[in-house]
Amino acid sequence: MRSQTALVPFLDRFRRGTLPRREAYNGLCDEEHEHNVKNGTPDAEAKQPAPLPVFEHVDAGIYRYIPNGNYYEQSAVNGRRTWRWLKTKNLKFARERLHQRVPG
Repeated sequence: MRSQTALVPFLDRFRRGTLPRREAYNGLCDEEHEHNVKNGTPDAEAKQPAPLPVFEHVDAGIYRYIPNGNYYEQSAVNGRRTWRWLKTKNLKFARERLHQRVPG
């Protein structure tokens, strides 16, 4: 009876239970770029630039969400940092709402 690996010629090149080395894997690939063996993607795609920040610090405790322009406050509730929408896209009204919410 034939073994399972004999039915698939690609698997005959590697020992059972081991992953191919990067050089061996790249030798099997017809394309010119190298692959990242861990996740199977080309190395150029694996090294992407860091994403741009989503929130912009505007004033003390006030942040603007860049995609839509809404203003948020970052405050501590029971020792945890939370985000609350100030329900405006106007900085002047955002400051007023922040001062209404903050005691003192």
